[in-house]
Amino acid sequence: MTSLLVAGGSGELGSRSVAWCQSNLPDIVCVSGSRTSISTRDSIRLNIHDTRKLTEVLKNFDIFLNAVGPYDYDPTNIIKACNTARCHYTDLAELPEYLHKVKYVSDQMECPRVAIIPGCSTTPGLVNVLSGYFSEFSDLDCLEAWLSIGTRNPTSNGLVYGLLRPMGRELADGQLCFSKIHRNEGRLYGRYPFSATSHLRRVDGSDVEVKFFVGFDSRLAVRCFCATSKLWSMLTDRSLGVASKFLSITGNVFRLFGKEKGILELLVKDRSDRVLSRLEVVAERNGLSVPCQPPLWLVAEHEFTGALKPGFWGLEDVITPQSAIRWLRRSGCKIRLDGEDLF
Repeated sequence: MTSLLVAGGSGELGSRSVAWCQSNLPDIVCVSGSRTSISTRDSIRLNIHDTRKLTEVLKNFDIFLNAVGPYDYDPTNIIKACNTARCHYTDLAELPEYLHKVKYVSDQMECPRVAIIPGCSTTPGLVNVLSGYFSEFSDLDCLEAWLSIGTRNPTSNGLVYGLLRPMGRELADGQLCFSKIHRNEGRLYGRYPFSATSHLRRVDGSDVEVKFFVGFDSRLAVRCFCATSKLWSMLTDRSLGVASKFLSITGNVFRLFGKEKGILELLVKDRSDRVLSRLEVVAERNGLSVPCQPPLWLVAEHEFTGALKPGFWGLEDVITPQSAIRWLRRSGCKIRLDGEDLF
């Protein structure tokens, strides 16, 4: 029987991960860990930055899900603790700096004993998995991922901080994050960093460019973030943390008028900007529950097939597009490929 420890289990995404696992994976032993937890059968007091104690705790588990956000800290000792304890590692991180550091630490290991699979949230993990549906196109040039977030979903300091931190900063192509409004299917978005390399390839063997856009069901919210994007980039991490706490409270105003519905749309285009194919995932309710699920698919795959092998992997190396679709439909999501429902 596979055992899972969810660090940050009392946070917004961590608690959803624990609840989803306990409801959908009854054969998995799932324990929530946080600094404020009282040690019981289903929870444990845990400080991920206390390396010695973390290592000892991890020896009792098969898989470690790090849901402690915002991911603005150094993961080096956490990765090393997992390797020492022989406990597979995964997380919900989206910040490029954190994911690059996890990759660097993994590459430095002479003898990896565990699987290290970071970035298993909507992006980059789920986007890379679902883009596998487009791998047969010979003339694809660009992948666009459009994520619309329902403002009725709960907010937290960590979620807001993770949203604000890239804003106003330079993207890989020289544009500034969220400095300009983009439109798709009548909704408003801003450009956002995509923190991984696409596994899709052009005909010449080069990587397909990935453009990631984030928006909300409230046009006012998108316009406000766009107008203030440069301001957020000027703040220190500490000041940004204070601002995040304030916005996580005032953001409740948008919840009064928003919806829980979340939409992820993937488009592949050729060099002439012509859309070759379109995949849409719609979560009518509890849209915030989707980002916490992919690491738990890993847990299920490992329980049934022993899928996790030592080394650094992407979510797409373990989860197939077809498997992801089955899990998403099981959670109540609607999936359409070029206008046709996927079953």
